[in-house]
Amino acid sequence: FRDWHVCWVLSLGFELVELSMGWLVPQFKECWWDSLFVDFLGANFIGMKLGLYTLQFLENKGYDWRFSETKNHRKRKGIFLQRFSPFCLKKWEW
Repeated sequence: FRDWHVCWVLSLGFELVELSMGWLVPQFKECWWDSLFVDFLGANFIGMKLGLYTLQFLENKGYDWRFSETKNHRKRKGIFLQRFSPFCLKKWEW
């Protein structure tokens, strides 16, 4: 996603799913401190940081999914729709 905040939210969500699904999948059973400190703050942080450094090294475009570049509510809606709409609406006939 190329956004630090989205990566953190996804990481936290996965760790919560892993903790809550321990009763269903035996491999998900682990201590709460292992899930918090080793997985969330350790491995996930290192992986996200290395990934973002790699994207910067490769000069990829970063995205701000929090829309902090605009303060106008109407412009935020437009930017949101623009990001999830196709580049071109030309009809193709095969």
